[in-house]
Amino acid sequence: MSERTSTVGSTLPYLSAVAVDDPGGLLLELAALLRREIAIDELLQRIVERMRTSLSADRGTLYLVDRGRKELVSKAADLPELSEIRLGWGQGVAGHAARTGQVVNVPTSDDDQRFFADVDRQTGYRTASILAAPIRNGEGAIIGVVQLLNKRGGHFPAEDSDRLATLAIQAGLVIEATTLYPDLAADRREPSVLPPLGQFHRIIGTSPPMRAVGQLVQRVAATQATVLLRGESGTGKELFARALHVNSPRSSSPFVKVDCASLPDALIENELFGHERGAFTGADAAYGGRFDQARGGTLFLDEIAEMPVGVQAKLLRVLQDREFDRV
Repeated sequence: MSERTSTVGSTLPYLSAVAVDDPGGLLLELAALLRREIAIDELLQRIVERMRTSLSADRGTLYLVDRGRKELVSKAADLPELSEIRLGWGQGVAGHAARTGQVVNVPTSDDDQRFFADVDRQTGYRTASILAAPIRNGEGAIIGVVQLLNKRGGHFPAEDSDRLATLAIQAGLVIEATTLYPDLAADRREPSVLPPLGQFHRIIGTSPPMRAVGQLVQRVAATQATVLLRGESGTGKELFARALHVNSPRSSSPFVKVDCASLPDALIENELFGHERGAFTGADAAYGGRFDQARGGTLFLDEIAEMPVGVQAKLLRVLQDREFDRV
């Protein structure tokens, strides 16, 4: 265990400081989700669901711009029938919102030429009313469109148009805070496909080595293997440890970090494994250590080389046998 482990931070925009209306607290809710390492695809789905329920719509879709192909591609949607929708620039109501930069409110699709009926033919869904708004970045460039279908109880009133426009501004701020954003902002001339979405929104880098590491993380995360992360200080080992956690079946359980270098030698064994009542003077009750706290989740041991050799030996037995004894 000679390699040093270290951590690296990630700076997110202070979204709550932006001077914009926040109906229902969407901006604050999504900012909190960003700091919890939520997956990008789950984040986008939360945005759609929040907008759909806020405006009492039956379905919602969030499209992102593929500049290389000059298309909108669905990345989060209430769309069980299709895995993806692609619309040409200006095609359909969503495409019209992207091309004009305006909110589009269609009370009925029966006689509106902007309505693209092919999607209904593929899904068997009946679209009646439509509301769509462009999503912009901080500089005003359109990076996507949010579209809602079938207002419950009738068509979308004018105040819904204003409300969705505000929500779309908030969605743009949140998307701009993820590492998905550089691919959306790039002015590509060659056809391109948006990168696959995953649980890596705080890891910046799209080079072949970084993509290879991301693929490795996804493969390993699906297993119950113990993982050793090695690298120089500042290379982002904690970020990848968190990526392993949120990509794994354990993602709903705790992610517990232990800075081994900061714990006194006399306390580290008790901190990791806990103790039973009466184990020593003052132990009036049983104490669950970090292994107990991380039960069902992930335990990240930072700076493991700083552990006393005796504790390293006990840790090795835990890793091999998947069992430990409290002090």
